[in-house]
Amino acid sequence: MAAEITFIEQNAPIDEYGRALYAVSRSVLRALLDSLSNEDLTDLNTPLEEVRMRQLAKVVRLERDKGMKGDGFEWAVHEALMGGEPSVLGPISHALRKASKFVKDAPPSSLLFGYERAKYLGFLDAVVDEAGNDSFLLPEGSGRPFKFGPWVSKAALGAASEPMLNERIKKIWKTDLFLSAEGDPRYFAATVKSNYALLEGGRGLRVGIVPESTHAGNHSGVRYSQKHGLWLVSLADPNGFMGMFADAYHAMGRAMCTLGKQPPPVYYVKPTAKAQRVQEQLEKYPDAKVMDIEDALNEAAQQDLVAQRHQLIGVNAPDWLHIKQMAPKVICPNRLNACLGASINEYLTMFRGQKVFKRGNDMLEYRLLLLIETAFNGVIPDERTVSSLFQTTLTESRSLIRAVISKYQYQLRSYVARTLSASLTAASRQTNGQDYTVVINSQNVVDELNKSLADIDGSLSPVGKKKGSVSTYEISPSSYNRLCSKFGVHPNP
Repeated sequence: MAAEITFIEQNAPIDEYGRALYAVSRSVLRALLDSLSNEDLTDLNTPLEEVRMRQLAKVVRLERDKGMKGDGFEWAVHEALMGGEPSVLGPISHALRKASKFVKDAPPSSLLFGYERAKYLGFLDAVVDEAGNDSFLLPEGSGRPFKFGPWVSKAALGAASEPMLNERIKKIWKTDLFLSAEGDPRYFAATVKSNYALLEGGRGLRVGIVPESTHAGNHSGVRYSQKHGLWLVSLADPNGFMGMFADAYHAMGRAMCTLGKQPPPVYYVKPTAKAQRVQEQLEKYPDAKVMDIEDALNEAAQQDLVAQRHQLIGVNAPDWLHIKQMAPKVICPNRLNACLGASINEYLTMFRGQKVFKRGNDMLEYRLLLLIETAFNGVIPDERTVSSLFQTTLTESRSLIRAVISKYQYQLRSYVARTLSASLTAASRQTNGQDYTVVINSQNVVDELNKSLADIDGSLSPVGKKKGSVSTYEISPSSYNRLCSKFGVHPNP
């Protein structure tokens, strides 16, 4: 994150409400980023990671009727759960225990879904991987539960998936969030609406999350709605989470109007003084990258308080949100030349009869080997890179890389060692005694590190994912030092 972008002022400490405003503003900003299409990025002629606040403000949907408020509310509820916001944790935890008496007595967790996001590279794989191999869906009624991965993959097709879905889960394609308790394999499909009048139930949906409203019976709290067939969570408004969301939503919306030189919609209300301060801070950075502003808001949401009652947890954006590609993708000449070398070598081996492939996978594996030796300069690529080249899912790319490492292990030995050494060199820690942390975007690299640890000493702690992160891993000091010794890497302090 750019050092000059910060919303923390040492001489102006904030209270609980102010810090929570930063967290909800971060969620609304991520919803706006989520709304950008490849067409938008092409019009801006800018890759996603380079999009500036002023550019976003020029193309973003600001009208609530076009989905901005609903998308922002969905992200805000999800990240409030992941960040530990008590005004959301409490009622949703109560609803899950009402939905099933067997659910664990643990804080609720959330997986962001929405079938319209399934087109993003890595989104579906990330959802299934995060849920775990043993997880299952728990619809209403008696009968066996449904294994999470296969059914959610079908639901990602949207309304077209209904003929493929079991009758008990016919409408799970409408799911916005999959809710569970930490460590519990049971998942409940939830629909999230910022307008109670738009709430719809359906077979497979178990929980509805809406703001409190003047509709009959829709007071804040948890109740079962016979009309919708859902356990309904109504978040308090205006003196609860929904009031705070509306405040942050209008602050972000007004900031976007200012930066994009657009007139604010007539129904935009004036934010509170604290939210106006957030708006003014956002308007100070028209040329800042959106991702840097996102990081700054995440940082501000965790700052110390005047009187602290609880600590919010930082919520990292999911990988799929930050990897949308600008279309059309331009390949630079150097990269094209590197790929050309690999393709010539492949044709030469075929013409000479040195390689005879009986399976399509054999050809793909050999092609990836040649790319590793040429285009990737001897570095094992991550799953996203392979997916972009081979047009495969992340799971398929992970299997392809694993197969290549295994089949050509002697040819790739030095390349694997070089890749692992790079990860060890990038690892760091804040203070002595803490675990080292490193961002690793390839599960195969993590697996190879753990294989090396097993070869060194089976009693060493494995490399494991940091709780609450997408691709940050922790390495214990003893494991880190032994790995550095094995690969000849000078350990970081």
